[in-house]
Amino acid sequence: MRGTHTGTFMGVTASGNEVERHAVAIFSIEDGKVVEGHIVSDSGGLLEQLTNEPT
Repeated sequence: MRGTHTGTFMGVTASGNEVERHAVAIFSIEDGKVVEGHIVSDSGGLLEQLTNEPT
């Protein structure tokens, strides 16, 4: 995901910063149907981009 921080997000007011968030989605499929899913993302890295402060 990429964009510009133009509104309050994760409790941080708009900074105007360009941000990028990486994520991985892992799904378990049985008989052609998704039965379980997990998404892992770098929330700390995104928060650093929003605030310009290390987490």
